[in-house]
Amino acid sequence: MVSRGFSTHLYDATRTSVISAMQDRCKNVLRTEKNNWSAHAGEAYILAATGLEAFVNETIAINCWNTKTNDLLPIDEIQDLELRQKILLVPLLFNVSTFDKASRPFQDLNVLVRLRNDLVHYRMRMYRSGKGPKYLQTLRDRNVLLSCEGYRDMVWLDDILTFRGAYWAYETMLLMTRVFLELLSRNAKLSLAMPHEYPAPSGFDEAYKELCTEYPTGNVKSS
Repeated sequence: MVSRGFSTHLYDATRTSVISAMQDRCKNVLRTEKNNWSAHAGEAYILAATGLEAFVNETIAINCWNTKTNDLLPIDEIQDLELRQKILLVPLLFNVSTFDKASRPFQDLNVLVRLRNDLVHYRMRMYRSGKGPKYLQTLRDRNVLLSCEGYRDMVWLDDILTFRGAYWAYETMLLMTRVFLELLSRNAKLSLAMPHEYPAPSGFDEAYKELCTEYPTGNVKSS
């Protein structure tokens, strides 16, 4: 069956994009010690936001049915909300507290959704490297960007298509999932489960070490 498990496929695909982005270090691409350019980051941004939304929608549907509250919580109307709206609203509907919009991981989700939207509805914006949408500053603070300044004919999109960007998207997806489940777990009537037994994000440096051990072809020193 695909029904409830569809989000699992998207989470797996996001992780695959992270691995592919790291392995691009073997190619002749712009790179630094622990970062490199990779088009696979674009996949990770889109898949991470899509996977999280699929999981939230699955959780909404199953628990509206299980708690027999469909008359009070119309499934279709809630699922049709924009991701950030419903992930804030759903805990409140189940009588528990919700995310703090002013802190992580919700701040990162806000950037991830905006970035996903810019990629899905892509328009060629001629910002030079180092400039672009306002959310680039958040990504810069997260050490996602790979500065392409000094390279001709490169635009802001090249700055964000990075291995660290792919990992950041994957980490944001997992952190949002875990906090979402932690909030909902305060209501004992709900049926909750991670879409897969994914490990808790351990931070970039630790994840980088683990990936290089598991996929040694990606462990390439910068030139």
